Amino acid sequence: MSISLRIGLSLVFSAFAIGVTNLWAEDEGQQIHWHTSAEQAWQEMRDHDRPLLLFVTTNGCRYCDKMKGDTYADDDVRTDVDGSFVALRINADNEATEQWLARFGIRLYPTTLLISPQSKLIDRIDGYVDAEKMRPRLARAVRQIEEVRTAAVDVNTTTK
Repeated sequence: MSISLRIGLSLVFSAFAIGVTNLWAEDEGQQIHWHTSAEQAWQEMRDHDRPLLLFVTTNGCRYCDKMKGDTYADDDVRTDVDGSFVALRINADNEATEQWLARFGIRLYPTTLLISPQSKLIDRIDGYVDAEKMRPRLARAVRQIEEVRTAAVDVNTTTK
């Protein structure tokens, strides 16, 4: 192979790699902001009085990958999650997650838990759920939390 052909191919592959890198960077901006530290997620949940969406996945799980690629990549789901929840994704294959799995009795993957800022379980979604079914569950969880907040405000204003 001639030097000029090698240089030409090198330039083409470099341009392709730069283009792919830019595409990946754009895709990353389109994803849910997932916490990977449970402690940080719980702290943010409490500090900002926002519910927690806990997504439990495993390595090589076909339905976990499908949920990541379809459900959580859906524009409306992503907007709802980023706008109303603190999102935490944990891997059940990691030994550090054993206490989480035991605490919530998680044995099926994927599992999604919606947890109130007061650490109460609002909804549990065992297995794969598509975006169309996920959106109303997210909205219902947010409504339930708002109803509790409103009731708490009502009680506080009537007792003063």
